[in-house]
Amino acid sequence: MSRSGLTKNMVKQARDVLISQNKYPSVDAVRIELGNTGSKSTIHKYLKELEDGEQGIGQNLSVSETIQSLVIRLAEQLHIEANAEIEKVKEINQINEERQNEEIDVLRNELSQTKMVLQERNATVDEQHKINEALKTSLDQEIIAKNRLEQQVVNLNESLVQNREYLSNLEEKFKHAQQSLDHYREFVKEQRQQDLRRFDRQVQMLQAEIRQLQQTIVVKQDKLNEISLENNKLTTELSISNQNNKRCENSLNKVCKQLEQVKQHETSLLSELQNHQGTIQKLEIQLNNVTLEKTNLFQQNNELQSDLVISQTKFETQQSMLTQLENLIVQLRKDDSRKNKT
Repeated sequence: MSRSGLTKNMVKQARDVLISQNKYPSVDAVRIELGNTGSKSTIHKYLKELEDGEQGIGQNLSVSETIQSLVIRLAEQLHIEANAEIEKVKEINQINEERQNEEIDVLRNELSQTKMVLQERNATVDEQHKINEALKTSLDQEIIAKNRLEQQVVNLNESLVQNREYLSNLEEKFKHAQQSLDHYREFVKEQRQQDLRRFDRQVQMLQAEIRQLQQTIVVKQDKLNEISLENNKLTTELSISNQNNKRCENSLNKVCKQLEQVKQHETSLLSELQNHQGTIQKLEIQLNNVTLEKTNLFQQNNELQSDLVISQTKFETQQSMLTQLENLIVQLRKDDSRKNKT
């Protein structure tokens, strides 16, 4: 479609100006002369119409002018075809560039994915190392806690032994006090019996000594009260010691339970550590197998090289023998030929 305002007369004027300036009136040159207005297809159509219109007039022109006009048309046609080829090449280059950019994007995506996979694997390895370090640290802490609890158990056992010894001492004191009380009661009983036996005979003497005996009884009663108080005190201390002993036994039971839990936790940690060590051992076995296979391949390679050297030596020997045999055959043929001639 032609642009509004562009006429055939305007194209003719621009063409004539270019011809007057000894310039080739190509489509681009005419468009520039028109001030870069109008489409190339419209300009080309008007130029062709002008050339077709001038064909009748060209009959009266000279041969050189006719050739010049033909050359101009051929040059314009070549220019148009060259522009078309250039456009095709540009399109092909653009398509190739787009394909290359797509391939580059795909390769970049693959590279990014590969880097991500490597980063994830490195992160997994680092995390495994951290887990191993954490397990080792936890195991060390559990061992320290176990040793501390075992020391607490030892201390509690020693305290329990001391409490038992103290309780035994208290019981022994209680027995001694009880025996003293029994002996005193026996003594008082015997003394009273003796006094009663002498009462009939010494009534008069006892009446004189009643106060003295009463005072003696009061003193002995005080001693009896003191012994009773000491007995009650020892009984209270024995009860307190029994309570302390029970508390110690309860604490010991709790510590033993904690120790069992620590041992169970330690067993689980050791099991996990053994599993990790088993995995490491498997990997080491695989590495040893690969190393052994590599060594075997090197040995096989050396053996093959030795066999190759031996084969080459045999080949060279056989080649030498074949050469000697061929020389011998040639010599025999020459001798036969000589004999035949003679």
